[in-house]
Amino acid sequence: MLDGLLLIGDSAHTQGPIGAQGINLAIQDAVAAHPVLLASLRTGDASAGFLRRYADARQRDISTMTKIQRAQSKTMFSTGTVAAAVRPKLAMLVSRTPVYRAVLHQIAFGNRGIQLRADLLAH
Repeated sequence: MLDGLLLIGDSAHTQGPIGAQGINLAIQDAVAAHPVLLASLRTGDASAGFLRRYADARQRDISTMTKIQRAQSKTMFSTGTVAAAVRPKLAMLVSRTPVYRAVLHQIAFGNRGIQLRADLLAH
């Protein structure tokens, strides 16, 4: 991380094409960065240390999505006759579990705790 530089979305943490998580993370990144960038402007501090608060706060969400995506890739891109025969049946079975619904919710909505700070939009 460099002074005055804050990367978001795919420039900060490239995601693969499965599930379109990259765009979701980029939007969440922008919303999460908003208060940090405003604070940086107010204080005149755009140091790497100051901006690291943002990066540290996002790390858990990024790691979670990366793990989900790796698992999806391994499952979807595995080859062989056994994988081809088992994959559709396993997908149907897994799609009926609470774990599947939780992962799907995570992919679709990300961290629900990240909210736009509307109170900061008027400034």
